[in-house]
Amino acid sequence: MNDKLTEPNSHQVLTDVRELIAKRLDIDVAQVDAQTRMLDLPGIDSLKLLSGLVAVEDHFGVTLDEQQAMAVRTVGEIAGLVNTAIRSSGR
Repeated sequence: MNDKLTEPNSHQVLTDVRELIAKRLDIDVAQVDAQTRMLDLPGIDSLKLLSGLVAVEDHFGVTLDEQQAMAVRTVGEIAGLVNTAIRSSGR
């Protein structure tokens, strides 16, 4: 996120997560919505999934709970983890 001093709202987090995932997989962001199952994304594999999660952490300046992150099924669930991490960080 460009301004790490302000807490993004849930909608912005989801938008950013969708864009990061689409960019990482080189697909149109329209193919990535909150209900999209991660394992159904075109070109996804375990390495790209892990790489995408690291990119999300770096973008938002948070660390996601590893067990929860590896258990996510949808893009929306990733955004939810980011929102939780942001709130937990006290920003």
